Amino acid sequence: MNHISRAVVTARDIAQFHHLQGRSSQSISSMLNFLYSNHIRDSRFGFFIVGTAPFKKCDYPHAYTIELIDEARGLL
Repeated sequence: MNHISRAVVTARDIAQFHHLQGRSSQSISSMLNFLYSNHIRDSRFGFFIVGTAPFKKCDYPHAYTIELIDEARGLL
């Protein structure tokens, strides 16, 4: 069985997946930016942000490249 270990997502993608209100994507984006800029790699989050880039030609929302942490892969 193939498991996905890396994905490119936006904060809006995450909010829509969890059926959250549109404004929650701003909070999600802030958290992802914090994790990325501080290079936080903690197994309790289950993922590590490898990189970020502007989505399409605008500055917002950003697309985040996330990768599962090895310890978290067994949980999926």
